[in-house]
Amino acid sequence: MERLLVFLSQTECRDKVLKVMAYLANLLRAISSNKEVEERLAGVFHAARDARKVFRLGKSLNELHAILSISRSSDLTHSDKTYHILSRAGFMVYWLLDNIYILSLYDIIVFDYSPLAKWQNGAWFIALLLALLLNLRNLLKSFTEEAMLKDTAVGKMTEREVADKLDEISAQRYSILLNIAKTLGDMIPAANWAELPFAILGKQFSEKWCALGGFVAGVIGGCQLWPSS
Repeated sequence: MERLLVFLSQTECRDKVLKVMAYLANLLRAISSNKEVEERLAGVFHAARDARKVFRLGKSLNELHAILSISRSSDLTHSDKTYHILSRAGFMVYWLLDNIYILSLYDIIVFDYSPLAKWQNGAWFIALLLALLLNLRNLLKSFTEEAMLKDTAVGKMTEREVADKLDEISAQRYSILLNIAKTLGDMIPAANWAELPFAILGKQFSEKWCALGGFVAGVIGGCQLWPSS
């Protein structure tokens, strides 16, 4: 119970709970054959979706801070910095347009948001694509690091030190694989709402796949934020 309370006390964690609720409701709505149930689940989806957007007000400033921190970092290679900065910039644009949407929805500002919807989701998809490429690079690096460790550790490290280092690499790889799965899940609704499948294939992904992708991404994101102690 204590871990649950700690989890729910954080804004980002509450956002993940609402994300799981929203996409689960949309998934159940997509597979339901009862019109009344579909309408109720659609209401849950829209309420959870808009509540998440309220939590994300000002989140673009977090991305700006991240970009500045990355640009000053000495621990990243130039190529890694480029991937990180471009991905964070994509998310910054996405959050900024997301904030404009929720402010216009509640008439806090007078603005016709509809022309920007496709651009917002396009920015989200590009940010996710760059994040996916960065995670794939990190995954390859982990395999390279493991191979080099096994080749060069003989006579230089004890068996215990090698085992500890391999465990560390394995834990990092597991985290990277979770990030890849989460990113791929989010890319399905992002692509659909940016109308990329229609532009490329002539048809959109089904609502079931979009809901399932978002639900999986939400569950993984929540698990990653769950307090360890």
